[in-house]
Amino acid sequence: QAIPDASKQAVLDRTVENLQATVTQQQQQIETLTAQLKDNAAQIQKANAQLETTKPPAKVVMNKR
Repeated sequence: QAIPDASKQAVLDRTVENLQATVTQQQQQIETLTAQLKDNAAQIQKANAQLETTKPPAKVVMNKR
């Protein structure tokens, strides 16, 4: 049973709309995740800097022969 061209086009149009909505949602999620990653990276850098300032100085050991 053949589907009229108008019906086929309506199905295709709806599919395209759904895909466009999905892409938009995924782009928003990517932007949110990117912002979270940047924030996490900044927190890690801050923690590393704090660790560096609290790390005891290296000891130099002399070998006596």
